[in-house]
Amino acid sequence: MPLVLAPRGDNNRFSQDSFVFEMLAYGFSVLKKGKHGYDFIGEEPDFVVSHNPDDLDDSLFLRKFRNVPSVVHLHYQLQYYTDWHSLELSLSNTRAAIVPTQFLAKQVAARFPDLKCHVVSNGVRKHLFNPSNELERARFKQQIGLGKATKLVGYVGRLTQAKGLDILEMICKQIAKMQVALVIQFPFWHNSADLSECQRSLSVAQRLKELAPKNVILYPDKSPRLAPRPVRFLDALLMPSLSEVQPMVVLEALASGVPVIGTRATPFFDELSGSKEMDGSCQFVDLPSRFRVGDSKLDRLHLQELHGIVLRLVELLEHISSPSDAQRISMAGNLPAKYFDAEMYRKWTGVYSEHHQSRAPGINESLA
Repeated sequence: MPLVLAPRGDNNRFSQDSFVFEMLAYGFSVLKKGKHGYDFIGEEPDFVVSHNPDDLDDSLFLRKFRNVPSVVHLHYQLQYYTDWHSLELSLSNTRAAIVPTQFLAKQVAARFPDLKCHVVSNGVRKHLFNPSNELERARFKQQIGLGKATKLVGYVGRLTQAKGLDILEMICKQIAKMQVALVIQFPFWHNSADLSECQRSLSVAQRLKELAPKNVILYPDKSPRLAPRPVRFLDALLMPSLSEVQPMVVLEALASGVPVIGTRATPFFDELSGSKEMDGSCQFVDLPSRFRVGDSKLDRLHLQELHGIVLRLVELLEHISSPSDAQRISMAGNLPAKYFDAEMYRKWTGVYSEHHQSRAPGINESLA
């Protein structure tokens, strides 16, 4: 019986993501985490997948079944994992890792040379993210109280410092002087296990709106898998993060034919901006080198750095145009198939099958 571990509530980043639960269609059983970890009763699994190897309960489960083949997913740059003990424990008891980008694979190989690393891109759900037409965009703008001619920029994500909250706040101050509306979409799930985080997010969002009441529109995202997704109706996506690996929101925007304006928060953007297919779809502003190389823990921008980045982003926002239906279709069509969910699941299951064959002990078992 192959198992995929499912974290509990919003205490974990992937708890609401159907990446985990869609594995049911591939013959996996989903083991949900309870208040006291994973309560596993029954036959020993013959294969285990973890999306959260820095979670203590995941690492303990992998150690308990260290003779069972397993694969972990690494979604973050290594220096930003907070629980190194759990991460190292997981990686010492697993066969292989799946990462979404080449640069992260190099990071992992340098730190864990005995771990086999597979690069499989994150995949956009094509049924949710595809180009809108002029009528759909006009209808959406009407629903949120905007005129048809208003240029619409969107921010999608958690309202945290890592996602560029300081930058976003300064842009909200500037946008009051511009002929642009900014939709701020943030997670707000009613069934959240961490209601305090929802309340914090709402409080931050309301503070941002107060900076430009007529230009900032709040969109609490209560149903992240419900169509249509607002990003489809934007004229541009704003992504001011300080650190990313392969942000799904950027791929979702490009799949919807929406150009991206943001900070160069990950080496992955070099692949996009340097790609002939995606040329002109993305415009990025550089961050200070300490964020770029990732040698230190994530910190905040100095005030002078912050002002310079915001100035350049605002200049780009002031010159955005509204892509036509044809331009959106063309842009979306240029996004390679490897960035869509069908290809992601095909490659994931291929990696799983490769490592499902053997029941040899995990790598470097002595560290467990």
